[in-house]
Amino acid sequence: MSIDYYKFQDKNGIDINTYSYIYANLWLHEFRKSKLPTPKVKFWYREPGLWLPLSCAITVVSSTHAASSDGNAVTTTGINTSGADFLVLSLDAFNGILPIGNPSDSNGNTWNNLTTHVCNGGNVSGFISYAINPTVGSGHTFTFGANLTFPAICVAAFSGLDTATPFDGQENGNDNINAITGSTGSITPVNNDALVIAVWNALDGATQASPISPVEYDPPLEFQLSDGTITHVGASLAYRVFVGAPSAQNPVFSWTATCRHWAAIASFKPAGTSITVKQLPALGVGN
Repeated sequence: MSIDYYKFQDKNGIDINTYSYIYANLWLHEFRKSKLPTPKVKFWYREPGLWLPLSCAITVVSSTHAASSDGNAVTTTGINTSGADFLVLSLDAFNGILPIGNPSDSNGNTWNNLTTHVCNGGNVSGFISYAINPTVGSGHTFTFGANLTFPAICVAAFSGLDTATPFDGQENGNDNINAITGSTGSITPVNNDALVIAVWNALDGATQASPISPVEYDPPLEFQLSDGTITHVGASLAYRVFVGAPSAQNPVFSWTATCRHWAAIASFKPAGTSITVKQLPALGVGN
């Protein structure tokens, strides 16, 4: 994909306020002469000296979570994933010696599982899984878990990801945490404008508190409280989208009481974009 980003300045070389409707007609006039579609002003945000369309950024399309009611496999309610090009799951189960199974969905997508994380000698384990360029639509459901694995699942659908190889190879995790606080382990995304997924999933029934640092992951997009494995474990899914260069990420989170849990983090690439910055002619306005 190739995108031309256009800078807007008045005749004095001052960047024009994106949200000033005084200049809206002037913007539209200039865009009719450019290669970009006519924009809706409210859908644009500003980087220094640069106007970027939100349609080019990674955005959440929909999300949901669910947990088993009887210790066996769980299926979410249907959500509308139309417009998504990337699906990601946070999966947790109480397995003991049983295999916990692989995820599936009502549209028959192929799932790619990252590293399995295990806590408390194998009593609770899970992983992040994702689907590339998936079949999407309304009434989309997701299923996970085998019999007597007490599973929980969190789901998120995004748009704006690379549809060939979105995983950038960066992942980490902490497996055996038995404390009030814990961290995912550190990663540094490879690509600018990256998506970072962080999960922390529990065996016990402690209530999740806010992540301590960084605040960009607070609150989680989806959270399923554990009931202490009476019928299900707990799961969560949080995310952060960078604008520009990413930094090292190792979010720390907390619970209301000591509990056994594992955590993981991974980063994903945005849609490949060739960016050309162009300076529009001065709009002839200003003091």
